Amino acid sequence: MASRDVEELRRTFDYERLTPEAKTSYDLWVFELALAERAQPFRRRFYTFHQMGGPHTDLPQALITQHRVDDASDMRAYVARIGRSRARDRPVRRAREARRRRGRARAAVRVCVGPAASHGARHRRTVRGHRRRAALGRREGEIDALAAAGKIDAATAEELRTAARAALVDRFKPAYDALIAWVDSDVESSDEIATGVWKLPDGPAFYEERLSAETTTDMTAEQIHALGLREVERIKGEMDAIRRQVGFDGTLSQFFEYVPRSAFHFPNTDEGREAYLAEARTDIAAVKQRLPEFFACCRRPTSW
Repeated sequence: MASRDVEELRRTFDYERLTPEAKTSYDLWVFELALAERAQPFRRRFYTFHQMGGPHTDLPQALITQHRVDDASDMRAYVARIGRSRARDRPVRRAREARRRRGRARAAVRVCVGPAASHGARHRRTVRGHRRRAALGRREGEIDALAAAGKIDAATAEELRTAARAALVDRFKPAYDALIAWVDSDVESSDEIATGVWKLPDGPAFYEERLSAETTTDMTAEQIHALGLREVERIKGEMDAIRRQVGFDGTLSQFFEYVPRSAFHFPNTDEGREAYLAEARTDIAAVKQRLPEFFACCRRPTSW
């Protein structure tokens, strides 16, 4: 599909007549296709679950961060999506599919899911509690806002709260219970010690592809490591300059210990915490005002 899209892009648009912003979009589209084509041979090697996302986070993230609720119909759509059937089986279905993929599921479970599962009950409480609180918090806030704005009456608000809670408890929560149970049952099949992609049959080639994709350079691993060491020294030099600028009489390591306890930080008191929150709220409000200039998700969608 992406290849056909780029072909249509090249056939439809005269690049030289595009605005600078449109040229950037055009170039990014072509660049993304090139990255996808390079990654295609390794499509079975990517982790299904990891700390940055996966099928277990896609729907909650979309509901929490993108789904606008401006009236009662939006809220009913939000509740319907909480309880849609795909939320029940998709994470476990993807997990079982990963298990069947040769040479990949073992590493994926231990590196990305296994450590959390190995914490047992504490992990289960964390996953269930975090997802439930996030979804419930968003839902409660939206319903309260609609009621406060006079867009729904008390009876409708209670109806929506009841429906949302039922969708979360009866349809949404079982998906995460099933995922945790699958990880608990499958964790023994993963490596005792987490290993890198080098263990896979095409590991070196996959590593080179990931290195290029993540850095958008042709640098080798050794070159990137050397650059990192130089950057650490540069940053430490800049921090040491700050130490001298503020007149701290001590080593840089001592300065690191001093800063958290100094006036550079908000004091660990009720007043200090409130001062921090006030400053953060001001910054967040200023950023929110400009979000629609950069992110389409902040504008009301015509469909979802």
